[in-house]
Amino acid sequence: MGAAAALGGCTITGSLDRMPGTNPVAGWYEETRDVAERSWLYAQLSSNAYDDPAEEFILPGDVVLRVMQPNDGRGYAYAIYDRFEGQRLVETIIAYRGTEASFNDWFLGNILGAQNGSGIATATAVAAQLDRPEYENVKLSVTGHSLGGGIAHHVSLYPVDDNDSSVRRSVVFNNSPRFSGFPRDGDRLAVVERGEWLTALRYFGSEPSQIYQSVDCQPGLSPFDGHSIRNLAECLTWIAAFQEEADDARLSMAQNPLVDRPPGQVSERRPLTADTLGRGIPVNPYVSDVALARAVDASLRTSTMLSPYYAGRAGFRLIAELDDATGNAEAIWILNGVEQGRSVIECAPENFHRCADLIVQAGEGLVPRPRF
Repeated sequence: MGAAAALGGCTITGSLDRMPGTNPVAGWYEETRDVAERSWLYAQLSSNAYDDPAEEFILPGDVVLRVMQPNDGRGYAYAIYDRFEGQRLVETIIAYRGTEASFNDWFLGNILGAQNGSGIATATAVAAQLDRPEYENVKLSVTGHSLGGGIAHHVSLYPVDDNDSSVRRSVVFNNSPRFSGFPRDGDRLAVVERGEWLTALRYFGSEPSQIYQSVDCQPGLSPFDGHSIRNLAECLTWIAAFQEEADDARLSMAQNPLVDRPPGQVSERRPLTADTLGRGIPVNPYVSDVALARAVDASLRTSTMLSPYYAGRAGFRLIAELDDATGNAEAIWILNGVEQGRSVIECAPENFHRCADLIVQAGEGLVPRPRF
């Protein structure tokens, strides 16, 4: 693992979007869109680290969950994700879970900072796993929301290996303030909702050198709605999708149909959709039999929830294997690199379309339902 990438120790004490902005699109200045493009994926990972199926984002297919570590005796929890380019591992990301409604998180985590040492220990252990020649260029990054963001920035201030290297990047959201740490340059980004309830506490904390971006996704007096990582992650994904080169963000919007225009956007303009997508959440289908593959493709194209996608790595993956001896097809659905379920379906050659419909219906049952 290489040494930390220096950002020149840049510290911005005000919010970028309060400064004169340039090139507004749908009311979002280019500076805000740039930060959103850089941070939306980390926001989704920080949200998923809470391990709440009702709030879970479908992640890009090249981001795979490795570990979801539940709360320990001090309320410390985290998730580890691996991001690939093709078959090559390019980044490992630790997402620290934020504040939950527990004494351990509020007193031990936020007030005493008792989870900070655990955060460093986790990063040190992951750095040791990456200390191999084939992983020399793999970046180790940290992210988190609220208390998790405070832990991530804290970890970025300490070495995680014997070469005095720190993590390569820290991207945090509505983070708790940190009150200690050694000065250390690094690639740090803090994205906060304007007016969320931790804003005042950060004035009393000792923030590290970072780029600090305030956004106005939840206008008006909404300190608790503004603190929500799910709301902020949806907003950042939406804003990023306005960028010309942000195909991944647009694909993520298709995969997560609950992402919609944030209350802070007055304009009714919507981002472009990914050109190759039909209606429904994109699915990468891998089907062994050619005739069955055609039937599955046709069924996906008629589905109102799912859509076949061959141009990239969508979050949903379908693997269907036909057993010639029995005539049965085993269908496996994978979400975020984790198997969600499998079924064995009788597939007579003369009725492949019925078989394909049953396979697709199983996938439709995995689509996230609207939150109420």
